[in-house]
Amino acid sequence: AVVSTQSTGKAVYKDGETVNNFRRSAKGRPPQRIFKADEIRGLGGELKKDGDFIIFESNRYRNGFLYKTLSFSGISIDGQKPTVEELKMFDEQPDNDKQ
Repeated sequence: AVVSTQSTGKAVYKDGETVNNFRRSAKGRPPQRIFKADEIRGLGGELKKDGDFIIFESNRYRNGFLYKTLSFSGISIDGQKPTVEELKMFDEQPDNDKQ
């Protein structure tokens, strides 16, 4: 997931790379990245805790993944074929990866 901060205008990726004044290009979505709370804190982003969730800009994250409630009608799977690498990202991970 790409995470931008309203206060700094920067996007943060899982490998720590930041992009100033992030804008989506006409080519589509940016590459997928895992949410990293430490990088957001480093950029001055305001994070809150709610149980085992991290709250940032009204979004809920756990273990680097965004948790969002969607209706089934809002999800399109036509033509989607996830790679093995993408599927492995959703394997259960131990909770020792504190963010």
